[in-house]
Amino acid sequence: MKKNKKNNVGFLVAVMILVGFPMLAMYYMNKGVNYRKKLFNQFEDYGRIEKLSNNGKSMDDKVILTFLVDGSDDANKALTQMHSQFDNRKDVIFIVSGQHAIQDTAQVWDLMPSGKEILAQALKAPAKELGGAGFLMDRKGHLRKRYDLTKKEDLELFVRQVALLLPPKKTPKAELQREPEK
Repeated sequence: MKKNKKNNVGFLVAVMILVGFPMLAMYYMNKGVNYRKKLFNQFEDYGRIEKLSNNGKSMDDKVILTFLVDGSDDANKALTQMHSQFDNRKDVIFIVSGQHAIQDTAQVWDLMPSGKEILAQALKAPAKELGGAGFLMDRKGHLRKRYDLTKKEDLELFVRQVALLLPPKKTPKAELQREPEK
Protein backbone atom coordinates (compact mmCIF):
# COMPACT_ATOMS: atom_id res chain seq x y z
CA MET A 1 0.00 0.00 0.00
CA LYS A 2 2.81 2.44 0.86
CA LYS A 3 4.49 1.85 -2.49
CA ASN A 4 1.27 2.75 -4.32
CA LYS A 5 0.97 6.06 -2.37
CA LYS A 6 4.60 6.85 -3.09
CA ASN A 7 4.05 6.32 -6.82
CA ASN A 8 0.98 8.59 -6.78
CA VAL A 9 2.89 11.44 -5.10
CA GLY A 10 5.75 11.08 -7.56
CA PHE A 11 3.31 11.08 -10.46
CA LEU A 12 1.62 14.27 -9.16
CA VAL A 13 4.97 16.02 -8.73
CA ALA A 14 5.99 15.04 -12.26
CA VAL A 15 2.69 16.32 -13.69
CA MET A 16 3.10 19.63 -11.81
CA ILE A 17 6.63 20.07 -13.13
CA LEU A 18 5.88 19.04 -16.70
CA VAL A 19 2.42 20.57 -17.12
CA GLY A 20 1.50 22.91 -14.27
CA PHE A 21 4.52 25.20 -14.19
CA PRO A 22 4.67 25.73 -17.98
CA MET A 23 0.94 26.52 -18.05
CA LEU A 24 1.38 29.02 -15.23
CA ALA A 25 4.33 30.63 -17.03
CA MET A 26 2.30 30.89 -20.26
CA TYR A 27 -0.57 32.51 -18.36
CA TYR A 28 1.64 35.25 -16.92
CA MET A 29 3.49 35.74 -20.20
CA ASN A 30 0.18 36.22 -22.07
CA LYS A 31 -1.02 38.58 -19.36
CA GLY A 32 2.06 40.77 -19.90
CA VAL A 33 1.71 40.67 -23.69
CA ASN A 34 -1.96 41.68 -23.45
CA TYR A 35 -1.05 44.54 -21.09
CA ARG A 36 1.52 45.88 -23.58
CA LYS A 37 -0.97 45.55 -26.45
CA LYS A 38 -3.57 47.47 -24.45
CA LEU A 39 -1.11 50.31 -23.83
CA PHE A 40 -0.02 50.39 -27.48
CA ASN A 41 -3.65 50.49 -28.66
CA GLN A 42 -4.21 53.68 -26.68
CA PHE A 43 -1.67 55.53 -28.84
CA GLU A 44 -2.79 57.76 -31.66
CA ASP A 45 -0.77 59.15 -34.54
CA TYR A 46 -1.08 62.90 -34.92
CA GLY A 47 1.74 62.94 -37.46
CA ARG A 48 5.46 63.50 -37.45
CA ILE A 49 6.77 66.65 -35.82
CA GLU A 50 10.16 67.70 -37.10
CA LYS A 51 11.23 70.33 -34.60
CA LEU A 52 10.01 71.70 -31.28
CA SER A 53 13.22 73.20 -29.90
CA ASN A 54 15.88 75.58 -31.21
CA ASN A 55 18.85 74.09 -29.36
CA GLY A 56 20.31 72.56 -32.54
CA LYS A 57 20.55 69.02 -31.18
CA SER A 58 18.92 66.10 -32.94
CA MET A 59 15.68 64.63 -31.61
CA ASP A 60 16.22 61.42 -33.59
CA ASP A 61 15.89 58.13 -31.71
CA LYS A 62 14.80 59.83 -28.50
CA VAL A 63 11.49 59.75 -26.66
CA ILE A 64 10.30 63.35 -26.41
CA LEU A 65 8.16 64.48 -23.48
CA THR A 66 6.72 67.95 -23.98
CA PHE A 67 5.29 69.88 -21.05
CA LEU A 68 3.35 73.13 -21.25
CA VAL A 69 3.70 74.32 -17.66
CA ASP A 70 2.67 77.94 -18.20
CA GLY A 71 1.44 78.92 -14.73
CA SER A 72 0.15 75.46 -13.84
CA ASP A 73 1.42 74.10 -10.52
CA ASP A 74 0.09 70.60 -11.35
CA ALA A 75 1.97 70.54 -14.64
CA ASN A 76 5.16 71.75 -12.97
CA LYS A 77 4.83 69.08 -10.29
CA ALA A 78 4.22 66.43 -12.96
CA LEU A 79 7.29 67.60 -14.87
CA THR A 80 9.44 67.36 -11.76
CA GLN A 81 8.16 63.84 -10.99
CA MET A 82 8.69 62.63 -14.55
CA HIS A 83 12.17 64.14 -14.68
CA SER A 84 13.14 62.39 -11.46
CA GLN A 85 11.95 59.05 -12.89
CA PHE A 86 13.68 59.35 -16.26
CA ASP A 87 16.69 61.49 -15.31
CA ASN A 88 19.17 58.66 -15.82
CA ARG A 89 17.95 57.89 -19.36
CA LYS A 90 19.86 59.65 -22.12
CA ASP A 91 17.20 58.70 -24.67
CA VAL A 92 14.48 60.81 -22.99
CA ILE A 93 14.28 64.54 -23.70
CA PHE A 94 12.00 67.01 -21.93
CA ILE A 95 10.86 69.97 -24.00
CA VAL A 96 9.33 72.56 -21.68
CA SER A 97 7.34 75.74 -22.16
CA GLY A 98 7.28 78.01 -19.13
CA GLN A 99 9.15 78.31 -15.85
CA HIS A 100 10.15 75.04 -14.24
CA ALA A 101 11.94 73.97 -11.07
CA ILE A 102 14.34 71.42 -12.58
CA GLN A 103 17.97 72.06 -11.62
CA ASP A 104 19.64 69.42 -13.84
CA THR A 105 18.86 70.77 -17.30
CA ALA A 106 20.95 68.38 -19.42
CA GLN A 107 17.78 66.70 -20.70
CA VAL A 108 15.57 69.80 -20.64
CA TRP A 109 15.19 71.86 -23.80
CA ASP A 110 13.08 74.99 -24.21
CA LEU A 111 10.06 74.87 -26.50
CA MET A 112 10.53 77.22 -29.42
CA PRO A 113 8.01 80.09 -29.69
CA SER A 114 6.04 78.44 -32.50
CA GLY A 115 6.07 75.05 -30.76
CA LYS A 116 2.69 75.50 -29.11
CA GLU A 117 1.12 76.32 -32.49
CA ILE A 118 2.78 73.27 -34.07
CA LEU A 119 1.27 71.05 -31.37
CA ALA A 120 -2.12 72.74 -31.68
CA GLN A 121 -2.10 72.26 -35.44
CA ALA A 122 -1.22 68.57 -35.10
CA LEU A 123 -4.00 68.06 -32.53
CA LYS A 124 -6.47 70.27 -34.43
CA ALA A 125 -7.19 72.20 -31.24
CA PRO A 126 -6.82 75.86 -30.22
CA ALA A 127 -3.38 76.65 -28.78
CA LYS A 128 -4.87 78.34 -25.70
CA GLU A 129 -6.49 75.03 -24.64
CA LEU A 130 -3.13 73.23 -24.42
CA GLY A 131 -1.89 74.76 -21.16
CA GLY A 132 -1.14 72.25 -18.39
CA ALA A 133 -0.80 69.41 -20.87
CA GLY A 134 1.90 66.86 -21.59
CA PHE A 135 2.66 65.29 -24.95
CA LEU A 136 4.46 62.12 -25.92
CA MET A 137 6.48 61.71 -29.09
CA ASP A 138 7.95 58.34 -30.00
CA ARG A 139 11.51 57.67 -31.14
CA LYS A 140 10.58 58.32 -34.77
CA GLY A 141 9.18 61.79 -34.03
CA HIS A 142 5.45 60.99 -34.20
CA LEU A 143 3.17 62.75 -31.75
CA ARG A 144 1.36 59.89 -30.02
CA LYS A 145 -0.72 61.21 -27.15
CA ARG A 146 -1.82 64.22 -25.15
CA TYR A 147 -2.15 63.96 -21.37
CA ASP A 148 -3.96 66.21 -18.90
CA LEU A 149 -1.38 66.72 -16.17
CA THR A 150 -4.00 67.72 -13.60
CA LYS A 151 -5.41 64.18 -13.57
CA LYS A 152 -3.55 61.50 -11.64
CA GLU A 153 -4.75 58.73 -14.00
CA ASP A 154 -3.35 60.56 -17.03
CA LEU A 155 -0.01 61.09 -15.30
CA GLU A 156 0.24 57.38 -14.39
CA LEU A 157 -0.63 56.43 -17.96
CA PHE A 158 2.00 58.90 -19.21
CA VAL A 159 4.71 57.18 -17.14
CA ARG A 160 3.66 53.68 -18.25
CA GLN A 161 3.57 54.63 -21.92
CA VAL A 162 6.94 56.38 -21.78
CA ALA A 163 8.44 53.25 -20.23
CA LEU A 164 6.79 51.19 -22.98
CA LEU A 165 8.52 53.19 -25.72
CA LEU A 166 11.98 53.07 -24.17
CA PRO A 167 14.39 50.37 -25.27
CA PRO A 168 15.77 48.18 -22.50
CA LYS A 169 18.85 49.51 -20.77
CA LYS A 170 22.03 48.09 -22.17
CA THR A 171 24.42 46.74 -19.63
CA PRO A 172 28.06 46.64 -20.58
CA LYS A 173 29.49 43.22 -21.30
CA ALA A 174 32.01 41.86 -18.87
CA GLU A 175 35.55 42.04 -20.10
CA LEU A 176 38.18 39.53 -19.19
CA GLN A 177 41.42 41.25 -18.30
CA ARG A 178 44.20 38.81 -17.88
CA GLU A 179 47.16 39.63 -15.75
CA PRO A 180 50.55 38.15 -16.53
CA GLU A 181 51.88 35.66 -14.05
CA LYS A 182 54.71 36.78 -11.83
